[in-house]
Amino acid sequence: MKGDSIKYTFAKNELNATAVIDVKQDSKGNLWFATFSGLVKWDGKGTEKSNFKRFTTEDGLGDNLLLQLYIDKKDIIWVVAYSGGLNRFDGKIFQSYQTPQGLSSDIIYSILPVKDKLDQFWIGTQRGLNKAYFRGDGKLMRVEKYGKEEGFFGDESNGKAIFRDSKENIWVGHLNGVTKCDFSQNKNILPPKTFISEVNLSLNQTSWQDSIYTDSFDSLSAWSNLPQNLALDADQNTLNFDFYSADFSNPTAIQYQWWLEGFNKTWLIATKKTEAAYSNLSAKKYTFHVRSRIGEDGEWGEESTFEFRIKSYWYQTWVARILGLFLIIGIVFGLIKWRTSSLEASQKRLARLVEERTVEVVKRNNEILDKNQELEAQQLKLADAYDNIQEKNKNITASINYAKRIQDAMLPAKEKIKTVIEDCFVFYQPRDIVSGDFYWIAEVENKTVIAAVDCTGHGVPGAFMSVIGSNLLYEIIESQRILSPAKILDALNENVRRHLNQDQTNNRDGMDMSICVIDKESNVLTFAGAKNPLLHVHDNKTEIIKGDRFPIGSFDKHGQKPFKEHTIIPKKGSVFYMYSDGFQDQFGGLEGRKYMSRRFQEYLKSISLLPIKKQKKELAQEFREWKDSGNENQIDDVLVIGFKI
Repeated sequence: MKGDSIKYTFAKNELNATAVIDVKQDSKGNLWFATFSGLVKWDGKGTEKSNFKRFTTEDGLGDNLLLQLYIDKKDIIWVVAYSGGLNRFDGKIFQSYQTPQGLSSDIIYSILPVKDKLDQFWIGTQRGLNKAYFRGDGKLMRVEKYGKEEGFFGDESNGKAIFRDSKENIWVGHLNGVTKCDFSQNKNILPPKTFISEVNLSLNQTSWQDSIYTDSFDSLSAWSNLPQNLALDADQNTLNFDFYSADFSNPTAIQYQWWLEGFNKTWLIATKKTEAAYSNLSAKKYTFHVRSRIGEDGEWGEESTFEFRIKSYWYQTWVARILGLFLIIGIVFGLIKWRTSSLEASQKRLARLVEERTVEVVKRNNEILDKNQELEAQQLKLADAYDNIQEKNKNITASINYAKRIQDAMLPAKEKIKTVIEDCFVFYQPRDIVSGDFYWIAEVENKTVIAAVDCTGHGVPGAFMSVIGSNLLYEIIESQRILSPAKILDALNENVRRHLNQDQTNNRDGMDMSICVIDKESNVLTFAGAKNPLLHVHDNKTEIIKGDRFPIGSFDKHGQKPFKEHTIIPKKGSVFYMYSDGFQDQFGGLEGRKYMSRRFQEYLKSISLLPIKKQKKELAQEFREWKDSGNENQIDDVLVIGFKI
């Protein structure tokens, strides 16, 4: 230390920056440094690394090569970041302003605040001088651009070469020298006027000079060739209006608003569209109004209007209506006369028939009374029988619903599945209240076991088999700790045969299933299947790993073969699918055909790149649309499991 000065070298503080271009201090005493390797903040309390903080493009800064700093009264840091545009830092996030936001160029050299205006700045760019208007939250509302056409002859500004003198002149240094800008006579920016450029019928461009249209209007306007006092035929009731704003300073910020008097009640929502369309307009007089403004907070400019009229169809005129009324009256009168004479003749015939039939009716009435007494007795018996059936049906349904609650409780909960394997979905849709399909997911000894099972039958019979299968899987995997897919299927097959006493009863009930075991440490997947396959989607192609051709619990024990086990090394982006045959066997479509396995596998491939949760929604929608398009009922239980490792 010498006197009151001290030298700090950034490199010694491991900030990788020794060239300092600009220095500013905020209201809290922090010093901010613009360097060629980012923005540096120093709290001034010491020279340790913890006293410094550096911000770069990784933190949201537009460019690490900085040219100038400015700190406003709210301690907002404005950073000139060369090719990264103008940057605003509120202490949390960086906002960048470049050509997409309205500036003349992405390359910025200098910044100067407008006097007495907190959120307005003069900005020196590679393509002239800009005056930028910001909102309090940092949103860029409007940009005034000054180039050669406005008298600013410097193409490319120089770094920090911008100054305001005592007479409020702005001096800007550039590659061609220096330009003095006197904005004291600068005209006020007026709200833009809007012009209607074209009026077309339907979606085609209409040439109003054509002879087919000349009888529809009095004359064409001199400026835009639009028809005056336009009267269109009733079938010419679809019109398109094209329009533009007279302000070209910031085209991307211009908003338009319009309404059709005679159709709309008030102005429609502001938009950036430059065309409006109206169709199926009824016969009446209309006036189209349109106006524009610059930005969301800009003042609406002078509007333009266009008047026109839609004629009525010939049958909608008063003459046609009066003639039609007289014609209807004549027809009605003739029909009344004809009907009166016809009724008189009919009345005579009916009188004779009534007299003849009265005797027969009395006889028939007595017979009906006797029959009614018999029917009433039978109806009472049917009512009692119906009440008994309804009561039994209610009890049976209640029992099945209770069985569903038991079956649902046996299935793994969504929360448990998420803890075992995060990227996994289960699309499970029983045909009846209870299901013959079920799934089994658990984690044992750092290995994830996933099984998709399709039991014989569906409804109540299938549900009984699902209870047996779920309990046996728990015993084999959780209790006996058998974690080889093939050995699990061998043990399950033996237990099903024993529980159903198949050797003595010739019972052939069982289940088709696929099962995977994922070793979390080695990231290896092993698979075995009883008739059902595993679908592996990777590198935009599908790989089908087939299971064995025999199911669980339906083949002769003397010819029994052990199930085969397959080992798969997952690849980047691999998605695996296990499923029953319910989806692919479902009838639907316009021709009432089955969905089929090949089509199902191609559909799974088409959605494999979607997020897992989105895949489940797409599957449910595809199944519903396929079934409903053919007006078909669900024929089997449906189960699809998809997962990523």
